[in-house]
Amino acid sequence: MPWLDTEAFDAACRRARQTRDSQDYRTAAELYRGDLLPEDRFEDWAEGPREALRERHLGLLVEYADVLSARGEHTQVVDIVGAVTAADPFHEGAYRTLMTALAASARRNEAGATVRRPARGRPLPGRGAAPLCRPGRRAGPRLPGLPR
Repeated sequence: MPWLDTEAFDAACRRARQTRDSQDYRTAAELYRGDLLPEDRFEDWAEGPREALRERHLGLLVEYADVLSARGEHTQVVDIVGAVTAADPFHEGAYRTLMTALAASARRNEAGATVRRPARGRPLPGRGAAPLCRPGRRAGPRLPGLPR
């Protein structure tokens, strides 16, 4: 049977979620080699599996960051969730994890700026913040020390 990197990635993800070990998360993250079937990126039949694999990868990275955050490794957390927000500027979980890590590492001004930055990277005018949740859904808990 041929070796399929998607199967290896999924198996490594399961292992990381079972053990909650940072090295297992790192191993799984390293198995992701980019978008599935990039040569067929304009084919409708490939879009669903490609997006599903991409979402599993981004979710794994946020979980990895949560594990590192629990260990107090906030610099690594910022790097990992930065990669997630670069790939998906609307990933709410990544922004929550990023703001928590910035606040925990005494970078509260950066955490506040993250709240006020829309997806395109430009600050919003005035005091308003980019919504981190869809209309009708509650936002996550307020982080102490961050401006409202």
